[in-house]
Amino acid sequence: MTSEASAPGPGVPVVGAGSVTDRAAAWSWRLEDADGRDLVAARTLGEPPAFARRFDAEVWLGARWRGLARGGVARAGLRRGDHPVGEPLELPLERL
Repeated sequence: MTSEASAPGPGVPVVGAGSVTDRAAAWSWRLEDADGRDLVAARTLGEPPAFARRFDAEVWLGARWRGLARGGVARAGLRRGDHPVGEPLELPLERL
């Protein structure tokens, strides 16, 4: 994963229980194509929401991964602010 992705911008709503006073503490997803390109930075996709809790971010992806995969997202990397958290998750088309 490259460092070109940034924390959610000021226009991105932070959702979920609890408030985020520091945007660097928000949970968000970096959505990548099969080549590892950030689809939000490439303006292929709109920026996903940021979340106050990791749980809410994971629930959001769990509810939407099939549609994201159909739209060209091959991997989703969880981030806290600017920092990746673990390895990106594969969104395999063959499971649709």
